[in-house]
Amino acid sequence: FLWHHVTGLDAEDVAFLRENFQFHVLDFEDLGLSNPIPKLDLYNHYLFAVFQMPRWHQSVRIVTDDLEVFLGADYLVTVTKEPIESVERFASRAERNAKFRSDALGRGSAFLLYKLLRYAFYNSQSVVTDLVKRVGEVEERVFYVHDRKATRDLALLRRDVLFLRSVIDPQRSMVNLIASARRPYVSEDLA
Repeated sequence: FLWHHVTGLDAEDVAFLRENFQFHVLDFEDLGLSNPIPKLDLYNHYLFAVFQMPRWHQSVRIVTDDLEVFLGADYLVTVTKEPIESVERFASRAERNAKFRSDALGRGSAFLLYKLLRYAFYNSQSVVTDLVKRVGEVEERVFYVHDRKATRDLALLRRDVLFLRSVIDPQRSMVNLIASARRPYVSEDLA
């Protein structure tokens, strides 16, 4: 099977995808947009998904980067508008390390997607860990100092927790839907 990874999508990349794959026109439109929420479209011969990878922006606020995915029986196409560190590291490791490549790519396109998402979300756990640490620090300040800054910081943390939940929760459902999909591009051993 084929894995085609695109970072920094441009017109030439879109032309290549249009020439080599029969994706729905709306999926091509989605490639150019910034998606506010995760997305999954299941078709008979492929799926299109937008996963959102959380990260800290300037150590102040949680934001997401879109990982757009086309999964077919004999291909996986991954697209990022900007480099996502964990995805780029995974791709680089697969390119350089034969054993890693054999393990990740050795069981088909759906298994590769599973390995890639597992790797990317495992690396996103640092966001959650850091958030938990920050909550503990602000709780201490609220209970013992309770100044205006503590109240403001608590409100900002609340915003980040709610945002992270709005990103992670739908993606859990998406992964379950993909794993249980009875489609030719999802192997039985993923269910």
